[in-house]
Amino acid sequence: MEGTLELLVRELKLDILRLFYHSRTGHLASALSCIEMLSVLYFWKHLEKDRIILSKGHGTAALYPILAKIGEIHREELKTFYGYNSRLFALASHKTPGIEVSTGSLGQGICFASGLAKAYQLDEEEAKIFCILGDGEMQEGSVWEAAMFAAAQKLDNFAVFLDHNGIQASERVQAITKIEPIRKKWEAFGWQVEEIDGHDIASIQKVVQDFRGGAHRKPLFVIARTHKGHGISFIEDQADCHMRNPKNEEWETVCREFHISPEELNIS
Repeated sequence: MEGTLELLVRELKLDILRLFYHSRTGHLASALSCIEMLSVLYFWKHLEKDRIILSKGHGTAALYPILAKIGEIHREELKTFYGYNSRLFALASHKTPGIEVSTGSLGQGICFASGLAKAYQLDEEEAKIFCILGDGEMQEGSVWEAAMFAAAQKLDNFAVFLDHNGIQASERVQAITKIEPIRKKWEAFGWQVEEIDGHDIASIQKVVQDFRGGAHRKPLFVIARTHKGHGISFIEDQADCHMRNPKNEEWETVCREFHISPEELNIS
């Protein structure tokens, strides 16, 4: 299944590139840092009632090709990304089929997800709640309210994946407000904490499998170390990459690095 997922992730990454080739704007780097995590959560051992909340709403371009793949939106609609009257916004919106809550106002997604986890606990649902959080988002007070609530309620059905790429909208996270030591903080709040490579599919699968198997009796916080703009040499890990998109001949470099032809950038 891992090999199949790797092929799927590559296919989804190419769809992400196509979105930005046509829109010429948006949060490309943020999408490329979380696509592996979203792919595992949506396509590997996914229960029907599992809920996945993308709290870092600016990474929603990674979600649109997935929604097309699972039939929530038509593939043709990908061509409208960031366009006039489109349902495929720059930030996650509940107006898009398959997205339950609008996120992008940072800190709201994890609060919504913790509430869902509590509801599932009360209903004795076997399914799980997953949330992907941005590291710049950790500077929001509401994140820590959700952290306290989930631990106090013993929400062992709740897993939060931190997309820890180290860069927020205008600068590196540590240059704005220091968030370290991340592990010690979340452990002090009463969470089980794991650390993985957020681009390694096998590592993501392992932590999800252990979580599903009931290895922990606490909410789970996964520090997933990632690279913003992963795979694009002139964007990856650059402090100003939040809204950085390839221009003109730079797309030729992207094609070489992803081993595709320019013609493959057209959505079909």
